[in-house]
Amino acid sequence: MKKKKYDKAQKELKKLREKEKERQRNEIRNAKKELEKNKIIERSKIVLSDKEQLERKKKLAQKVKERDEKVKRERELEKRNFIGGAAIVASHIRALGAQCDLVSVVGEDNTAELVKEELKKQKIGEALIIDPARPTTFKKRYVVENQKLFRVTRMKDHSLSKDKEDEIISRIELLAPEVSGIVISDFVYGVVTQKILERLQELSQKYNFMLFGDLQCSSQVGSILRFKNFKLLCPNEREARIALQDKDSGLEQISKNILNLTNCENLIMKLGSEGFIAYEREIGGYIKRQSFPALSVNPLDVAGAGDSLLALMATAISSGQPLMSTAALGCCISSIAVESMGNNPINFDKLRIKISEIFN
Repeated sequence: MKKKKYDKAQKELKKLREKEKERQRNEIRNAKKELEKNKIIERSKIVLSDKEQLERKKKLAQKVKERDEKVKRERELEKRNFIGGAAIVASHIRALGAQCDLVSVVGEDNTAELVKEELKKQKIGEALIIDPARPTTFKKRYVVENQKLFRVTRMKDHSLSKDKEDEIISRIELLAPEVSGIVISDFVYGVVTQKILERLQELSQKYNFMLFGDLQCSSQVGSILRFKNFKLLCPNEREARIALQDKDSGLEQISKNILNLTNCENLIMKLGSEGFIAYEREIGGYIKRQSFPALSVNPLDVAGAGDSLLALMATAISSGQPLMSTAALGCCISSIAVESMGNNPINFDKLRIKISEIFN
């Protein structure tokens, strides 16, 4: 009897142990499941983070694509060369029928050879000084459908060495006895030094020739006030204000100050699309003024307007023509200059046809 009770107790104990083991196994399984669940959540977070990173990369790539699409791409269809600077002023003067010599500085390069060839073709006297220390100034404009996109310039603007400065003065001294006028077209690249200007003044008084001046501050900054006692100066409003450091005064006061400070006899104040104003000193100190409109309604390229105007004014005045009637012709030649792409010399036949179109 006792043995039966003992066996029964053993079976009950075994069942309890098995239940305990099963409970422990269940707890372990549940713990593992919970742990695995947490790992899945962590992995999900990592995947989510990678997705956000991918989205950012996609957005960045889209922005780069949109930026690149704004850059206009064009294929080069043709290339044309034009001489510029003081050389184009000389070309205009020669095209109008006057004899002309060009004194300037070029580099020791292929561009200089192109300039020399063009001057020879136009029968312009060439008195070019070669300076290996500076390349020939070269400007490349990129144009699409007559719209200038941008310009690249290769140049040096340091002042001339004393030797090169003396060479220029020597060339001018050789030409001075035979000329009726000298045009200084200064792009502020270091070629027109103070010593050269002073020597020009001395030669002008000695040989009784006229001085005509223009200074261009497109990429460089200079002062028209350096040009003293000239027959004619042709700044634009911006250049005049830069020289005077005056952005507030009226145009008439600006023009009057330029006349007084430079002691020039005549002044052309260029006003871009509004034409220009001519000022002429008369006996007794009275200053006569006359406005001249821009005759071209839709200009194609304004780059050569000022050069052609300066060339015509210098050619006519040094030949004895009065300022105001010459300025009227200046309106005509400027309108021709802006009607074609590039700075091309304008001959007297083109000017005569334009005058007929306007006044007939």
